[in-house]
Amino acid sequence: MTNIHNNHLSSFSRRDALALAGAASFVFASAHLGLSSAFAGYSHRQQALNIRLPDQLASQNPIIEGKLPASLRGTYYKNGPALRQGFSRSYKHWFDGDGFIQAFRFNGSNMQHHGQFVHTEKYNAENDAGDYFFDTFSHNWVDSAVARSSDEINVANTNIVHHGDRLMALWEAGSAWQINQENLDSIAKVKWHDDLATAPFSAHPHIDDDGSLWNFGQVPWSQKMILYHINPDGRLNKYNLLDMPNTSMIHDFAITKNFLILLLPPLTWELDRAKNNASFLNAHQWHEDRPVEILIVDKNDLSVLRRHHIPTAFHFHIGSAFEADDGTIELDLCHYKNADIVFNLHLNKGEKNLALPPMNPHHNRVTLSPNRNDGKVTRIHNYANEFPRTASVADSHRSQHSWSIGIDTETGLFRYALGVNLETGKVDQYDYGADCLLEEHIFVADNDRPTMNGIIPGWLIGLHLDLLDGKTKLAVLDAYDLVAGPQAMVTLPYGLPPGLHGNFVSAA
Repeated sequence: MTNIHNNHLSSFSRRDALALAGAASFVFASAHLGLSSAFAGYSHRQQALNIRLPDQLASQNPIIEGKLPASLRGTYYKNGPALRQGFSRSYKHWFDGDGFIQAFRFNGSNMQHHGQFVHTEKYNAENDAGDYFFDTFSHNWVDSAVARSSDEINVANTNIVHHGDRLMALWEAGSAWQINQENLDSIAKVKWHDDLATAPFSAHPHIDDDGSLWNFGQVPWSQKMILYHINPDGRLNKYNLLDMPNTSMIHDFAITKNFLILLLPPLTWELDRAKNNASFLNAHQWHEDRPVEILIVDKNDLSVLRRHHIPTAFHFHIGSAFEADDGTIELDLCHYKNADIVFNLHLNKGEKNLALPPMNPHHNRVTLSPNRNDGKVTRIHNYANEFPRTASVADSHRSQHSWSIGIDTETGLFRYALGVNLETGKVDQYDYGADCLLEEHIFVADNDRPTMNGIIPGWLIGLHLDLLDGKTKLAVLDAYDLVAGPQAMVTLPYGLPPGLHGNFVSAA
């Protein structure tokens, strides 16, 4: 039986529960960053983002150059939006595609690849109809019916996380979908509590030192936010509902030893816009005169303890966070001047030249003192980069190293693998070349080598699409010597559209 421990839950009524599941005509995918496509020229965007996939793909013996590390044993699961073969309709925005799960299985000497669409309610209904017809994050079809719940339009396309012996495909505005770890079949939606059925469970949960999981869910049509704490065994421990009158588009958050940190950029969902049949994306408005509001939430009861603010900016991803003994909090993130990036991630517009003005994100550090409401923002380095990851087992430790992917400011493509020393700002990089479109790279610990001086040894692995031969490749690099280049490069016999987030599950 689900164990609820929260003094604030008495205010959570059945009416609240219905509000979370209802107002479905306003429920669409919350944004996620498909970054490199926004910067790239028209031909590259067309080539990469209009790849259409069958229901399943598999490769038992991809080409391997170099040698895979013997210590790399386990499965790299990856998720991202993709278009489907056989459909005549197409989407305008990258975030609208159905979730395509990939499994890269390493045994210490070889790798196998398997990919499959998540068979959500939306996927199955459109498969029966033979084409797309549900409204999505950025698109309203003329003939679409109003969805009865958020899960009717759940694309499960943003992240895939393993927790409590459960593999979950995640999206921002609906339920997590449990996925079979072996064959990638879709099992069922995850229901944490009867009152939370179809409620948003966001795509960037964080796993703590004790193995428990923290997450949030934005409910803009009810001006609420749900906070979740899931036990290590995958059962709900507690949850709380926060009032959120200016509901921001928020994708990521951070945790420390005692706190959850939620940064709310001034890109807000507006009811009047939604009532005028705007898509979920176009129901948002950027307020350049407002600061970023920051909520510091107590892990014990999920209540807001402190509020801070920093100057106007927009972000998607937070790298790491740390809490000092005096309550000072430091975190690093990738900052944009405004939210233009969200509105310019189109797959197709028909123009011959879609190069966009520079919107390069900066890797900044935010410092929040318990004695001041205004936070301090400082630059860590001057490279344009995104998708920061760290080596910590959990996010509540101070991280010395961060890894991300860097942008070629001339072409707008993600081109570089970056390793950043967060203390000194020194950057190590590997240049994949001008004809490669990189995806998120992740750190994988090398469990065959000991940790020394707080440094966890490991590998950096990540995908890229070779724009010359049209094939997707996976590189394995020494995480602390990127300039040396890949130890191994695995080439699949097909090209895949750029994905979003993924995580590695080590072999038992």
